[in-house]
Amino acid sequence: MLGLLVAVLCWSGNALVARAYHGEIPPLSLSFWRWMLAGTLLLPFVARPILAHRRTLRAAGWRLPALAAVGIANQRETLVAWDPATGEPL
Repeated sequence: MLGLLVAVLCWSGNALVARAYHGEIPPLSLSFWRWMLAGTLLLPFVARPILAHRRTLRAAGWRLPALAAVGIANQRETLVAWDPATGEPL
C-alpha cells in the first residue's frame, strides 16, 4: 500500500514541477533530469535483481531498450498536451 502512495506522490510531483517550470526549462531537459533522478533513486533497490538476471536481460537484446523507449515516450506524451498551432505546452 505504501508503494502505491509513493507512486501517486511521485507522479503528481512530476506534473507540478512540469507545470511550474514549463517556461523556464526546456521540456526535453526537464524530462531527462527527472528520469535521471528516478533512476538514481531506484538503483539501490533494483541493482541486485538486475545483476541476478543479467543473462536473461542480455538475451532480450534490442527488444528491452525498445520497450523502455516506448514506455518513456508514452509517459511523456500523456503528461504534456501541446497546442498544434504554436507548439507550446497547454
